[in-house]
Amino acid sequence: MNIKKTNLYKIPRKNGQLEIMEEDEFVRWMCLIEGIIYINRYSDDIELNSTDDEALLMKPIAIQAYLDERFLSMQHDVRVEKSMGHL
Repeated sequence: MNIKKTNLYKIPRKNGQLEIMEEDEFVRWMCLIEGIIYINRYSDDIELNSTDDEALLMKPIAIQAYLDERFLSMQHDVRVEKSMGHL
């Protein structure tokens, strides 16, 4: 089975190593990071801190649903950014 690996993303780590990801993996990481940013903004908006019982309401299922919903549009965004030379 031949897998076409033309869309590889190379990310340098702080220790000098190079992390290489295929497009789908890279896009999922971008979705996750974006989801965490939204959660952080939401918790700031409702003045939620990590000691509140309400902090336990941040469910992984909601994050997974966000990743699934955002994946295709994020994939398009990543491809556009790459074609513009930003990635």
